[in-house]
Amino acid sequence: MRRRNTESGNRSKMCCCNNKYYIRFGKIPENEVSDIYCGDEKIGVEKGVSVYDAVEIDGEWRVVLPNPLLKEVGFDLYNFISNTKHLVETERRYMYLVQGDEVGKGSTNEPLLRNVQIINEL
Repeated sequence: MRRRNTESGNRSKMCCCNNKYYIRFGKIPENEVSDIYCGDEKIGVEKGVSVYDAVEIDGEWRVVLPNPLLKEVGFDLYNFISNTKHLVETERRYMYLVQGDEVGKGSTNEPLLRNVQIINEL
């Protein structure tokens, strides 16, 4: 995983394989593969890092949900939001704006990336 220097705020100087932006919830695994769970049980691994397509609207980055939308995506987002609401001030949930090489779709139809580059922490 590489982190980009975005101090200048000039996205036109950034280069990446597909020029798309994605949102990643949680830290990026060192091995660049996300785990697949059924409830609390790990049942496999993806071919890359699970992310969501992103779009910038009025200066804010928004998640674009996969189509078709599977119920598991709703559960994943609900759990992320629910857990975030109950964090104490010293804890945090990581959320990143990223780019990378799209290598396929995950088990819930989300994009999977390799060569992930963090653009910004959100």
